[in-house]
Amino acid sequence: LDQNLIVVVLEVSGHSFGLLASRPVDVMEAGIEMDGATLRQPGVMGSAILRGRTTLILDPFELAQTARLEAPAPEQREPTASAGETILFAEDSNFFREHTTRILEEAGYKVLAASDGGEAWEMLQREGARIRLVLTDVEMPRLDGLQLTRNIRADRALAHLPVIMLTSLAGDDDLHRGAAAGATSYCVKLDREQVLGSIRKALAPAENDGTNDLAALARETGEQP
Repeated sequence: LDQNLIVVVLEVSGHSFGLLASRPVDVMEAGIEMDGATLRQPGVMGSAILRGRTTLILDPFELAQTARLEAPAPEQREPTASAGETILFAEDSNFFREHTTRILEEAGYKVLAASDGGEAWEMLQREGARIRLVLTDVEMPRLDGLQLTRNIRADRALAHLPVIMLTSLAGDDDLHRGAAAGATSYCVKLDREQVLGSIRKALAPAENDGTNDLAALARETGEQP
């Protein structure tokens, strides 16, 4: 066995799979601008320049599908009444905006993408009649996701819209802030199954069992929103 190889174990759709790779040469945290077209291929969502080198950015969900695990592609899902609905997605990171937009479109949704909460609010004023759900990041310039949600809840014509907060934060304080602002549910970025499941539930109220996603997530962390 090559001592320079490692296995990275990932969990996708309830199944574990491993990525065989060389040992890491470095660990770094950086803001990146991703090119999602030039080197795009199955299992690779795009590329970015890190320390002067072109670096591929992997998509574990597509890798799982490529490996033919039992992780169904979005188009293989049973059709739902919400397919084809328009979602407004507010996210200031190009990387997350492009990646999540692709996930939503592959699942059959139409997406209006906004680069921050301010642009999202402007889109709502113009196109609110055809928007069925708002998916928003929390931390954004001009207008953050919390204030965007408050604006929606205060507007009689828009107050009915489900608002799902999509973020890398999931602490107790964040749950309380989201609930206070009027969020419908709270999802962690890059968790494809959680995001799509929350959207399907929010757009199919007849199938909703009456439980609140924020409350359920809060119970998992030991707090009530």
